[in-house]
Amino acid sequence: FMQSNNKKFLDNLVSRTKIYLILIFALLCIISLQDKRWIIPCIVLFAAIILYTYFANNKRKSEISETLQDLTLTVDSAAKTSLINSPFPLIILETDGNVVWKSSKFTSEFANIDMDVLVNDLIVDLKDEIKKKAEDTDSKGTIKVAASETPHAEILEQAKPLLEKEGWDLEVTVFNDYVQPNLVVESGEFDANYFQHIPYLEEFNEEQKTHLVNAGGIHYEPFGIYPGTKNSLDDLEKGDVIAVPNDTTNEARALLLLQDNGVITLKDGVGLEATVNDIVDNPKGVEIRELEAAQVSRVTEEVAFVVLNGNYALEAGYSVAKDAVAYEKNDSEAAQTYVNVIAVKEGNEDNEGIKALVKVLKSDEIKKYINDNYDGAVIPFED
Repeated sequence: FMQSNNKKFLDNLVSRTKIYLILIFALLCIISLQDKRWIIPCIVLFAAIILYTYFANNKRKSEISETLQDLTLTVDSAAKTSLINSPFPLIILETDGNVVWKSSKFTSEFANIDMDVLVNDLIVDLKDEIKKKAEDTDSKGTIKVAASETPHAEILEQAKPLLEKEGWDLEVTVFNDYVQPNLVVESGEFDANYFQHIPYLEEFNEEQKTHLVNAGGIHYEPFGIYPGTKNSLDDLEKGDVIAVPNDTTNEARALLLLQDNGVITLKDGVGLEATVNDIVDNPKGVEIRELEAAQVSRVTEEVAFVVLNGNYALEAGYSVAKDAVAYEKNDSEAAQTYVNVIAVKEGNEDNEGIKALVKVLKSDEIKKYINDNYDGAVIPFED
């Protein structure tokens, strides 16, 4: 089998080079007729070309024999027999178009076809198919996400290579407020955002008439009380100022944490809707100063304490475990309620890209990154 096909290959190779040898011979004859001094050099040159062609063909024959021998060693006899006796026309090609082997069925089916054209067409079709499949795998599309810088954008950066393996490009844009990230998702400019918890999302939808929904909970960030000009809540005196976020849900969370630590007392039942107007007892006479969330961490030199949510505490360089004088415990109702989510416009939560994003953000790799890098200030959310 191998000898027969080696001979066929060599015959094909010789037939392809024969025309070039004839042209070279004719050219050398013309040169010799023009100047007889070139007769001997032309004969020597032509002999050298013949010898080169002979040895090159033999080398090629040896390479093909080795290739087929490797095939013989790695494919069992039943498979080889099936290949040889296949009722279908089969051909084995190298990537440059050289024919390694072709079945008798192939030879008979395409006897009247120009082999060079056929092989070139096959190679082109195969390369196009491979390229198309590679493009399908390499890029399923781009997922555009709006996020707060810390920890949301940092976590998303860790997700990029994981999503890239699945064929998705993740594009992250950092926003420094809590309004624009929702508006750009509502408008369709972005596919999703990652910065907020569910109570804030629901409040925003109600106030702004937007249509955003939770596509998946990723982590929660325990609220903490951090030192400003004082280091212990026991040192609070009348007139001391405590800064808290001024948006409804985060303010309530801050006030509940102050209540849990004996600083104030709130009306019964106000829960996560508490405001400063619900304070019924303030035994130390402290002043609660309401500020935009991003501004709270910037007034530590002016107030006794600040109450911060996790991402702003991290941006300010605080560690929950090391710096907070008090913080929400992991099993607290508030911590469980304020899970940070991937938010999308209603109807997009089942999109392939969004599902891929949520899956990666809830993967073991991302959980490990969160636990290793945020010192308890960010905790992976378990459904």
